[in-house]
Amino acid sequence: MKTMKKLAAAALLGAILLTLCGCQSTPETGAVISKNDGAFEAALEGEGTAPAPAAETTPEPKMYEDTFTGAAENIRFHVAVAEPDRPAALPVLQVRPRELTPELAESIARAMFGDADIYEYTSQFSKAEIEQAILDVKQALFDWEGRVASEGVDQEDQDLIRADYNDRIARLEAEYETAPETVEQELCRWEYYPENHYRTGADASIREDNGHRTIQCLAQVDGTTYKYEAMSRLGEDYKVQRISVGGDDRGITTNADIAAAQQAAQQERAEAAEADMDAVRARALELVRSLDIGQWAVASDEAVTGSDYAEPSDLVILTPVYNGVPLTFHSGGFNPKSSDAYATTYGYEYIKFDVSELSDESAFGFDGFTYECMHQVVGTVNENVEILPFDRILEIAEAQMKMMGEDKLLMGSEGIGSVMAEVTKVELGLSRIRMKDNATDYYLTPTYTFYVTTTACDETGQPYVFPVYDDAGNETGEQTTYTVTREAAVINAVDGSVIDTRLGY
Repeated sequence: MKTMKKLAAAALLGAILLTLCGCQSTPETGAVISKNDGAFEAALEGEGTAPAPAAETTPEPKMYEDTFTGAAENIRFHVAVAEPDRPAALPVLQVRPRELTPELAESIARAMFGDADIYEYTSQFSKAEIEQAILDVKQALFDWEGRVASEGVDQEDQDLIRADYNDRIARLEAEYETAPETVEQELCRWEYYPENHYRTGADASIREDNGHRTIQCLAQVDGTTYKYEAMSRLGEDYKVQRISVGGDDRGITTNADIAAAQQAAQQERAEAAEADMDAVRARALELVRSLDIGQWAVASDEAVTGSDYAEPSDLVILTPVYNGVPLTFHSGGFNPKSSDAYATTYGYEYIKFDVSELSDESAFGFDGFTYECMHQVVGTVNENVEILPFDRILEIAEAQMKMMGEDKLLMGSEGIGSVMAEVTKVELGLSRIRMKDNATDYYLTPTYTFYVTTTACDETGQPYVFPVYDDAGNETGEQTTYTVTREAAVINAVDGSVIDTRLGY
């Protein structure tokens, strides 16, 4: 959970440390990044390896520990991991994007909203609604004027805040002139439209059509209005499909007191959720199970922080399970042109719940839900492929990590004396790679993903220590270090190639 204390400490650290690197670059040493051309395909043609007979007792995991220097002398790696348990069978699957049809979008909405009426989305408001919004903003301005002197706001800020209130009022009054007396609600037609189709009223600014097709609708469950959106684009240059559920975003009033009260209530709910994340994850799994979209598993904390740089208590991420083996969570998708927003061929499949929006009053237990880039299995290439010994995987991963410099661990080196990188987690799961001469399909192959937690240290190897501040900016007497968890290496368990999940090979 990102508390104000953590945010204040992070702000102070920003003066010394820059933003994290967002992508894993392909290393330049050919021996490590060799894709063993032909080895992967040859392994897929084999009969695989039969699962070992079940032992009467579970053996103690074999521990591996090593310490070595990275690309620069000030980078020290320490690896202390056990070989992950091997599933009974490790498949290699052929998958492709599953089209988010209107029928699929409707079926998921019906599973979430039950018998509730689902209406076509509109941002249009009636004259009566806008009139009430004008009164709300005027009352908020009046209340603020009454207490501004006691809040110690300087004159320049007062002028800006007052101008903002007056600007809102002016915009609402202008919208009132053309607003209808009533707004008729129409049941959702479950048809795709360009995004601009839904832009009406104050939201009628026209954007360039980017090829996205959307279904946008509103449903009211137990007195709460939810916005549901299905979005699909399967162009050759850019593919994305997404279902999202969130709160009603059509608000036309911004009463500061109401917003503050909602924020405080949200923080209380979030802190309550943080106390029992197991229950939160179980709730998320139960909801997804009711959608009838296959088997899912909770992504590990290391996968969440390593791929998305998020606090594991801020969100819950679920990934699909194929033949009993979960897909490892890697954020993003294949993006060969990182400078081009429309160069992602297709993202990884996952479901995300924002825990900071957890609500016990919500019909679902969550206010926010996102389902990204659904896939379908089109074939099983190998039911139980043979994989490399873990000792060999460790050698490859260690060679990869030795080439990682500060720019790969902590972006920017100014002010950093040294970096300690602790590898304490390795996951065996499935990851996605490109298929040769196939623009639509991908392999899901067994991979080992290594996660490293890096700590900024001084020249002697001691972690930098920073003060923690309270909400008022005062030191609390507590101290914190600066640590970051990220993916260090993703190794194809079949042929030993290092996979750049951004490029897909």
